[in-house]
Amino acid sequence: MNNEGQQLVRRAAAAVESPSSASLEMRQNIRLFGHQLVATGRYQQLGSGPERRMRLDMKTSVAGHSASVQQICDGRFLWVRREVGGGSQ
Repeated sequence: MNNEGQQLVRRAAAAVESPSSASLEMRQNIRLFGHQLVATGRYQQLGSGPERRMRLDMKTSVAGHSASVQQICDGRFLWVRREVGGGSQ
């Protein structure tokens, strides 16, 4: 990771740890074993410490197949929902 990338990651980590709310949109491109993986999503957070609430929604696509994951935390419980090829877990 270059210096600019490291600074961006540091700023993002600082924003997530701050006591205020955060809303981030993400995009990730990975080439692995001859396949292109594209992931997009959103992370939202409210509060800090044990009172922190968060939500993560991610969608990915690789080799024509799609998947999604949703994580929601109310500060006490974490709910995780995964969908791969139309089936939910």
